[in-house]
Amino acid sequence: IDRKCLLPYIKKFQHESMRAAIYEAVDENDGDPTALTVSGDETWQRRGFKSIHAVAAVLSCNITPKVLDVQRLSKKCVICTGALSMKNTDPDLYDEIINNHDCESNYDGSSGDMESQGIQDIFKRSVPMYQVQYTRYVSTKNIIHL
Repeated sequence: IDRKCLLPYIKKFQHESMRAAIYEAVDENDGDPTALTVSGDETWQRRGFKSIHAVAAVLSCNITPKVLDVQRLSKKCVICTGALSMKNTDPDLYDEIINNHDCESNYDGSSGDMESQGIQDIFKRSVPMYQVQYTRYVSTKNIIHL
């Protein structure tokens, strides 16, 4: 299966699924999109604070929690890294690859801060992307009112 053909369909289904979960969360919140309570979860490619890839997710706090949004964070891009091997031998091909791919690298901070950055990114785009506002975040420690 060609990744380039399959990936757009996966992303489309992911977006539709999360949008449906948001509609459900709003319905369970008496139709109010401006005061949703959410929780979050994160995972890293490696344990500890040395991972170069992480994913953060925001989940509804409904009876049946569902994923509302996800943010992938990466300190490196495998395509950029792979293309480096041809930078000196075939600079034209290197430039073509670098200039014509969707770079996966979108984070340059510490690995330990990936979690909070991912959650912040999700919160920042909740209104423009989904027309909802998360006002309470339930963490493992306490409830944070935003």
